[in-house]
Amino acid sequence: MGSALKPKSALLLVANPAFDGAVHESSRAETALRARDFRGVFAPLPGTAREAHDIPPLITGPGVSKRVFEGIEATEHAVKTAKSPRILHLATHGFFLQDEEPVTDDGMRGVAIGPQERPAIGRRLDNPLLRSGLAFAGANRAADITEGDDGILTALEITGMDLQGTELVVLSACDTGVGEVKTGEGVFGLRRAFALAGARSLLMSLWPVSDEVTANQMKAFYQNLQTLPPADALRQAQLGTIKELKAKNDGIAPPGLWAPFILQGVQALGR
Repeated sequence: MGSALKPKSALLLVANPAFDGAVHESSRAETALRARDFRGVFAPLPGTAREAHDIPPLITGPGVSKRVFEGIEATEHAVKTAKSPRILHLATHGFFLQDEEPVTDDGMRGVAIGPQERPAIGRRLDNPLLRSGLAFAGANRAADITEGDDGILTALEITGMDLQGTELVVLSACDTGVGEVKTGEGVFGLRRAFALAGARSLLMSLWPVSDEVTANQMKAFYQNLQTLPPADALRQAQLGTIKELKAKNDGIAPPGLWAPFILQGVQALGR
């Protein structure tokens, strides 16, 4: 493997974006791809702030370089300009716009898109890579932004990122593994986009996830990751979540709470 494929830092973690905040001027790029037709409302995710505090200390080693962005600094620009971190952890809302978009409840990591908050009529987003993405600082003002980054990082934008040395991308959000199948084009969505950008493995969810449960499971995952391959680390974290849920719910552990995350990629088994 050439040196170009080596990670340039240990961790880049972006969490708890200020969805209602104004995007910092330094993130306004004239060449940014746009998501102007998006109409969504993103609720705060306090559990993601816990991930920003709990996870970095678990990434150990001599001379490790770690960068954490929260609140108004948790911008689309901070993610797009990432240069091959070994681990890219994004704790925020994810979305995939279908014909009928679901409305999620508060406390769940997902986008709330109601009947009056759909993409602008008259301009249909047929490209699946423009219909899936992640929300960052200023995302609730996306429709009002006329130039530069708008806080909505689409899958199409992700394909242009430099993740050739990235071993693991963790999408601590909802519906991030969802994509649309088109004949002859394969599966699109965020998982396709990060693979095209060069990431070797992805941890992502298949349905809306609990903010609190996810924060706990992510901490356990990273603790296990110090000694186990990613797939085994996830399994142990899930087993721990099952045990916790049973203790709180008379022996019942709903799979919807402990099993949303899946892992795929060449590094999943640590080989």
